[in-house]
Amino acid sequence: MSADTINAISNWALIVSLIVGVIATFGIVQSSNVRDRALRRELAAAAERTESLRNDNLKLQKEVLDLRRATRGREITEQQRDEVVAVLKGKNLPDITTYVVHDPEAQYYAITIVTGILQKLGMTGKMIFWKDETPMQTGVMFCGDGTLDSKHLMDALIAAKIVTVGTWSPDALGRDKNGNPRIIPYCPPSSIFVGLRPPLQNLGVTPNQLR
Repeated sequence: MSADTINAISNWALIVSLIVGVIATFGIVQSSNVRDRALRRELAAAAERTESLRNDNLKLQKEVLDLRRATRGREITEQQRDEVVAVLKGKNLPDITTYVVHDPEAQYYAITIVTGILQKLGMTGKMIFWKDETPMQTGVMFCGDGTLDSKHLMDALIAAKIVTVGTWSPDALGRDKNGNPRIIPYCPPSSIFVGLRPPLQNLGVTPNQLR
């Protein structure tokens, strides 16, 4: 075999190897691009799933927080207490008896009313536990004795959202067939009645509004 033939074969072999190299490089590049696009799609999907899980977690946290707020019980804030004391300080006030149903949450709230409000205003703060069947009345009711002093106390407690509803005079409830003022047995004049907390399904407010 002559030198020219060997040289020609070598040149052709080099050309073929270059072509194969180019094809291999192109294949590698294309394969890398395909893998890169697939990886980007997977990362995007993973990021989307992560964001969805984060939103679900935030929603769950909010639901748990709302449930905790809804179930922790009624309470009187310092702001509410100070508001009532500031309005009524130095006024003549009737002595009020607090009636409360046999329920731990209601009893705790009744104690906070007696010790946190009534006694700070100079009242005795007597409390009586309701012994008969629990009335259907929920929340907190003020029943006055017909005097303006009683009305002042009722207005202050309602304005501070410590008491839900109130009547400052037995006549406000009307009269029975015999002409006598109607008296609510569980909330006689000069008293506060602390009933059961409204059912959870009826709650659409914050705990300090649940009176």
